[in-house]
Amino acid sequence: MLAANFEWAGDTMNTLVLSDLHLGNGGFYDIFAGEAELPRLLEKFKNEKLHVILNGDTFDFLMNDEPLKLTAARADDQARALVAHPGTGNVLRGLGEIARGGGKVTFCSGNHDLEIGLKSVQAIVLKAMGSPSGVAFSVGEEPLVLSTAAGAVLVAHGEREDDWNR
Repeated sequence: MLAANFEWAGDTMNTLVLSDLHLGNGGFYDIFAGEAELPRLLEKFKNEKLHVILNGDTFDFLMNDEPLKLTAARADDQARALVAHPGTGNVLRGLGEIARGGGKVTFCSGNHDLEIGLKSVQAIVLKAMGSPSGVAFSVGEEPLVLSTAAGAVLVAHGEREDDWNR
């Protein structure tokens, strides 16, 4: 977790960076362990101007024994199962509250959630958040660079250095 000041379209706000949550669907391979704690943390920030950056692998679309492939229909089915799980749903609602309270939420893709690049998956996630404004999706290999009073901070998931992901 990293806290920094980030400028978003002229607004300066505190930034919270979370990585590798692996929000799941409650199934056998679900490894997310913050179902109680993370929604409580997000609740504390719901009325502050906070930019939450979810730095890759926010969701885990690879938690089953199915062959690795990406189709829109399969991604949509998986996204609906993810947001229907109470643990994942509570986190998304908390993020929605932050966005509605004047904050921002940025989902960056990782190697377990490339599906967030699909507009249909984004729509499912946004609906689970309560359809707030102030939500962005950053998909691809380019890291984010945050400008802080102390200097630039590079926020990268790391899949750029993983041969399998290339």
